[in-house]
Amino acid sequence: MRRFTLVSFLALVFVSIAASSVHAQNTSTATVTGATSTRGRGIGIGAVQMLEGDRTNLLVSYGEVGGRFHIDGLFGISRNLDNNDNDNTRVNFGARFWYHLHAASFADFSMGGGVLVDTFRTTDRFTDFLFDLGAQIRTFIVPNVALIGSVGLGLNFRDGAGDQMSIGGKTLGSVGIAYFFE
Repeated sequence: MRRFTLVSFLALVFVSIAASSVHAQNTSTATVTGATSTRGRGIGIGAVQMLEGDRTNLLVSYGEVGGRFHIDGLFGISRNLDNNDNDNTRVNFGARFWYHLHAASFADFSMGGGVLVDTFRTTDRFTDFLFDLGAQIRTFIVPNVALIGSVGLGLNFRDGAGDQMSIGGKTLGSVGIAYFFE
């Protein structure tokens, strides 16, 4: 329920801002600048909701001055009790590197990947190591605020109870928002 609420809220914000800026975009000309952008430089902070699983992460992003790439750092922690009063604590952290293939005045399209370490406990403790490759679009609704969406494929290695290791593939996606201190 919490994930649906965050995704719905972000969609509502995106639609309302996009609708209000249609007139402004029709009167201005977007310029394509190769694979560099003047947006998303410096340090940015925000939140990212992973669409698989129940993870909301703090996002810290850094974009170089030339605008050819950006790096995202992710951190999340959550705790809840299940029906049997078992403590389900989850901690995850990771990093992703994105190379800008195309950039325009208020958006960029990137390809990249990263790694996420997810430690959680149900009745036993598990640790997931997730390696992903994918694509990301950042749309700047104002010069220093971006709506972020990404999709990709991941390879998951799980170290679980009884020293058992499992390997699996996943389809990944995330939505988020970030504020950049340019």
